[in-house]
Amino acid sequence: MSQQLGLPRLSRVPLDPAIYQGQPVVLAAPDSLAGRTLRQAAETLAATLRDLATPCSTSPGYKVYPELKSV
Repeated sequence: MSQQLGLPRLSRVPLDPAIYQGQPVVLAAPDSLAGRTLRQAAETLAATLRDLATPCSTSPGYKVYPELKSV
């Protein structure tokens, strides 16, 4: 689907029984391959959004956004 939309693929999440337990896999099984993969995808997405949200210091209306620090 990411190719069809022209977007980069964030990750490929492996199937894990913890996914079907009714709780987010990053909470139910944070050290599982699926939990680590989802966490890494979220970190990659957050970093990309931070980069897009940080304006150039030479642009008019430059403002620092301290709340966008790394998580």
